[in-house]
Amino acid sequence: MGLKVSKHRVDHGEGSFLVAGISGVVDLFTSPKLWTELVVEEIDEGAFLVVLDLERVESLDHHGLGVLAGALARVRANGGALALAGVGETVLDALELARFDEIIPIADTVEEAIAMASGEEPAP
Repeated sequence: MGLKVSKHRVDHGEGSFLVAGISGVVDLFTSPKLWTELVVEEIDEGAFLVVLDLERVESLDHHGLGVLAGALARVRANGGALALAGVGETVLDALELARFDEIIPIADTVEEAIAMASGEEPAP
């Protein structure tokens, strides 16, 4: 299965979040597409508030983790924030193994991820 990225904006507070819904497998073959669509086309063009909806990601290998690390570095270098939403068990295992869960906020929903990235406490 290939990789698909859908993107839309969500206004929140004083900023506009890029919400990127990713579906498929993120690996050696698909990570260049994710890098281009997320980092080159969005973050490098000024999208520094980012939520990645990973609900439909089947698996994520170290190439995908590299894309996340690069995206996080560029977002933070510009004073922004990145959070993850809808992370399934398989993807969460990869994130925890690489300890990404310690540096990137992970929420159940896009709305909670936006709140976390904004420095707000998610609603109970």
